[in-house]
Amino acid sequence: MGKNGFSIPKGYRTPLLLLLSIFIGAILGWILGDKIAWIKPLGTIFVNLCFTISVPTVLFSITSSVAHIGSMKRLGNIIKWTFIVFFITGIIAGFLMVFYCKIVPPGKGIENIIARSTSTITDFSLGDRIASTLTVSDFPELFSKSHILPLIIACLAVGSLLSQAGEKAKVIIDVLDVFNDICMKLVGMIMKYIAPIGLLAYFASLVATLGPEIMGTYARVTLKIYYPVAILYFLLSNILFTAIAGGVPAIKKYFRKIFPVAITAFGTQSSLATLPSNFEVAKEMGVPKDIRSVVLPLGATAHMDGAVMSNTLKTIMLFALCGVPFVGIGTYLQTIIICCFCGVVTSAIPGSGMIGAVIIMGFFGFPQEYFPIIASLTFFVDPFSTAVNCTGDCTVSMIITRIIEGKDWLKKNLTANE
Repeated sequence: MGKNGFSIPKGYRTPLLLLLSIFIGAILGWILGDKIAWIKPLGTIFVNLCFTISVPTVLFSITSSVAHIGSMKRLGNIIKWTFIVFFITGIIAGFLMVFYCKIVPPGKGIENIIARSTSTITDFSLGDRIASTLTVSDFPELFSKSHILPLIIACLAVGSLLSQAGEKAKVIIDVLDVFNDICMKLVGMIMKYIAPIGLLAYFASLVATLGPEIMGTYARVTLKIYYPVAILYFLLSNILFTAIAGGVPAIKKYFRKIFPVAITAFGTQSSLATLPSNFEVAKEMGVPKDIRSVVLPLGATAHMDGAVMSNTLKTIMLFALCGVPFVGIGTYLQTIIICCFCGVVTSAIPGSGMIGAVIIMGFFGFPQEYFPIIASLTFFVDPFSTAVNCTGDCTVSMIITRIIEGKDWLKKNLTANE
């Protein structure tokens, strides 16, 4: 209670404001329809700002943080354990979706789904996609949001070289630190002053466009299967993994701080656009700079538990459409591994859910005419899928901190002097 009555705790004010913005936007979009279309540019501005600040944030945060790491062994351990945890959580997410689909088969009723006539299959080489995910053909392309993984690799390399250069590199490292601080302040300004208006406008436009369709068969499939599994995974996995990271105190801190990340991810439907918010929240959770600066950008491109679940659901539905039983541990594991792979190689691609569907269909040899049916589900599962992806990145950063800093890392207040 405040002096004048009820007072909202400071840590909850921002997420509640963002939730209110989304709710008001959805109501306006539903009621006004096309009449509210004029507001869309405001939502676009917010999303574009998130994308724009994400590239310099990754560039300066990773490079400066790695440059301050005195031990390359520490950096190697951070990267190694990050990918191990990513793989473990992805497998768990995939098997949870398989288990649930055995109880609630997604194939029932999908014959009534009407595919989008504009959906098409894009031909591409899987090997070329891997190469383009990890590398670029020209230096300026590193600074594009579409090539965030090559930028991460470059920042890790440059940061490690600066770390080994010693006193000669001090001036460069100091400059990187200044630019990193500027980026973090810009992120804070965007989330405080622009995000509420931007999310309201974004959701007003989204609901105005998809409102009638949301009530159709796609929504029933999504709400009956994907959202229950995703919500269950969000709660159970984050409780379990944060408990491993730091017990009950870690659980409490996580759920006090994580909702701005979840709401931003749900609204923007982009792990990359949510990255600036993730950096800010991870710092508040006590994750040290060098760990969060490596884990979170890697998570935005390679940690896709929500996408693994959605791609697994699509695969099971394709089996049902083809009249092929989805049975056997080999089939389950094969599906989950290819779905994990899809999340990595399509993470920075607009409409990545559709490209993921292409990879799945090509791997299993499903008929191409089923592509529009499966690809269209992307529009409905992407918001919460992205929220699961991004909130899981913070969880992994806490686990990695536990591994690197020891079981008492929360008591050390590792971010106090940043």
